[in-house]
Parts: sequence; C-alpha cells; structure tokens
Amino acid sequence: MKKLENKYRKYLNAPYKHLGRDLSGLDCFGLLILYYKDFKNIKLKDWYYEEDWHKKGHNHILEKSKYYNFIEVNDFQKDDVVLLKMDLHSKIPNHVCIIVQPPNIGISAEKGGVMLIDLNRNILKRRIYGVYRCQN
Repeated sequence: MKKLENKYRKYLNAPYKHLGRDLSGLDCFGLLILYYKDFKNIKLKDWYYEEDWHKKGHNHILEKSKYYNFIEVNDFQKDDVVLLKMDLHSKIPNHVCIIVQPPNIGISAEKGGVMLIDLNRNILKRRIYGVYRCQN
C-alpha cells in the first residue's frame, strides 16, 4: 500500500472540517469534490448541508445525486463512490468514500482526518449502502 499512499499523500491526514473543501480541512463530500477535480477533471456541484442532517430525515446524498450523473453498480472499480450508513440506527446513508484500489481500499474523510480504509473490515461491510459510478 506504500505506492498507493504516495499517490494520495496530499490528502492523507488532512483534518476533518464540516463543509471543508480544501486541504486545510475536509469532510467526506469535500474530499469527493477535490478528488474528482484533481484526478478525473470533473467539477461536482457543491451544496450546503447542516451537521447530522441524516438524523433529521434528510437524504441529501441521494437527493443530490441527480446532479452528478452517478449510477448504482454492483462491483467496486477505481474512483467509484461508496455510500455508507455510519449510524446503523439510520436508514439514510450519511458518508461517502472513494475506491482508490479495487476491490476494497478507499479513501475517506473521517472525524480523525483523511485516511485509507479497508471496506472488507466487518465493521464497514455492514455499513455499505451502495456503490455508485460517475458516468461523465
């Protein structure tokens, strides 16, 4: 994974910041915006969301997905977006990560900062809501 970490080094350990959109602080959607701009040359539409929006019944990720030309898929490919339910008591996905090394290594902006994660870990496997691929 050393080679992989080098490629994404500029993102790793960036601190968490709600609505963060640059390396001084990122949330999961900010990481997605920056990643797609840097690696896919795609500018994703940004939007405002309050913290803990999923607890208020808002399904912002899926409601806004029509703007991004993403389709749901059944496998993991590089650059796919994985929606996760980090709150197992909620039916609404509230977190995204990006597949950087199929089939299971993703990059994610967590409360502890941006890090690589293994989606094969049981704790994460049961939180996966769906996998989406950009059609741009």
